[in-house]
Amino acid sequence: MTIRVGIIGINGKMGKETQKQAQNSPFFEVMGGIDSCSNPKSYDDLLPSCSVLIDFSLANALPITLEKAIEYRVPLVIGTTAHSTSNLSAIKDASKHIPIFFSPNFSMGITFIKKIIAKLEASFPNHSITIEETHCKEKRDSPSGTAIDLEKEFKKNIPITSYREKDAIATHVVIISNNDEQLLISHKALSRALFAKGALEKAKEISLKSKGLYL
Repeated sequence: MTIRVGIIGINGKMGKETQKQAQNSPFFEVMGGIDSCSNPKSYDDLLPSCSVLIDFSLANALPITLEKAIEYRVPLVIGTTAHSTSNLSAIKDASKHIPIFFSPNFSMGITFIKKIIAKLEASFPNHSITIEETHCKEKRDSPSGTAIDLEKEFKKNIPITSYREKDAIATHVVIISNNDEQLLISHKALSRALFAKGALEKAKEISLKSKGLYL
């Protein structure tokens, strides 16, 4: 089965990478894409031909994307970050009508770190915990959505330090320390293809799901 993909934010770095990876795969056909600030007609032209949408645009484009995805009953993969409370609420409401996969990070490594965080906190009760993240200078939100997502796994406020460097892609480090030792759990993305491939895998999964919110 070929999955017909539409890409929201197709002219951004992640949009371009997702298009490239989809075109190199036998499982996907790219039907087209739209910019983050396109008007509703752009959605009307694209969505009827799509079996799934992947959103790597900007948070302020999400309301119209949700509205049109519901209108055309198209499953949606959301990889944007820095969402407002109203956006998060809108995602939950939209998932009552269509299947939605929502994550700030599509890498297997970050998923693994999230799974072991509970054990880390229990094993080092007297240690301090901090998170550091580094992204390219063009990244608008700070701290990153992934760093915030990691913090939530600890179920308490964790200090987050953000760095922005010219050629960086994405690095996240969880630091657990006291006066005698320091444990660093680090994940570094070596290519944006990592996230594009992950989003496409989720597009495969979500295209077969019933309505609901998948994280």
